[in-house]
Amino acid sequence: MADVIQSYIDGSFKGWAEDIAPEAFLMLKDSDTFKPFMLAAPPGGSRRSRIVEAVRQVLNKDIKVRVQTIGECVSMMAVNATEYMSCVDIAIRGDAEKYRRLFNPYCYGTGRILVGNGQLGNSDGSTGSWMAEAIAKYGVICEDDPDVPAYSSSVAKQFGSSRQLVNKFVDLGKQHTVKSATLCKTWDDAVTGLCNGYLLGVCSNRGFSMTPGSDGFHTPKGSWSHAMTVIHIDDEYKDPHCWILNSWDDVHGHLKDFTTGEDLPIGVLRVRKAVLQSMLAQGDSYLYSLDFNGFPDQQAKIDKALFKMN
Repeated sequence: MADVIQSYIDGSFKGWAEDIAPEAFLMLKDSDTFKPFMLAAPPGGSRRSRIVEAVRQVLNKDIKVRVQTIGECVSMMAVNATEYMSCVDIAIRGDAEKYRRLFNPYCYGTGRILVGNGQLGNSDGSTGSWMAEAIAKYGVICEDDPDVPAYSSSVAKQFGSSRQLVNKFVDLGKQHTVKSATLCKTWDDAVTGLCNGYLLGVCSNRGFSMTPGSDGFHTPKGSWSHAMTVIHIDDEYKDPHCWILNSWDDVHGHLKDFTTGEDLPIGVLRVRKAVLQSMLAQGDSYLYSLDFNGFPDQQAKIDKALFKMN
């Protein structure tokens, strides 16, 4: 893990393929995936999201932080967004579904191979637009699905380069898709989206201090060609900010919520409004719609049916 982090910091590889991101977007911008969805005003006028609260309500804990071993950050970002979204579905909509841990290498492969057509060859990385299209067209699979191998760097590499391997799981993945994604370029759209339960995947070359300052914020430092997931936003606090979930394990310090005093999830950076705005301005960040074909909880359906019968 330390080698991966250092590779981002010194720029020896790019998890976000920023050089081809504009071209990738232009090729996909007319796809049905990217039809803008209506961003209604936040429920009750709130400008502080409740996504992490929904996750904790469903799981009684935080989602376990991911730890990438190659330049697969774009797919890590997308599966994090989808897992958080599945919990929001369960908590807010009352869906009879269950949370399941997703298998990241499948998404790494669908984005790079089936959407990106292998343009990156043997080098690591992907783009935000490729990943959004892949999640919508080819969906996700779970770590406990039949024949899914245990995660490792070599497995991630194989899925990122083998069309045959990815295609083996496409029929399964298509059963669990995110319906649409929309480009997010402004703080206000990010606030509206997250306060409606959408998740935001951010691709940028913005680097950060590894741990927060005495004020509780991570500050811009250096350049990472990287992708991460915004899981919380607060436009009501005196210093508006967001929480960005990384995929580098427990390396960013342990923070407390300014408002509630509760612990923030492990692996989170807390950044100010202007910083997120500068990341969104790079034009490859997407809000994922709250419309995910999740995983039915058969026991919950049975219990619900029995309740109706009594």
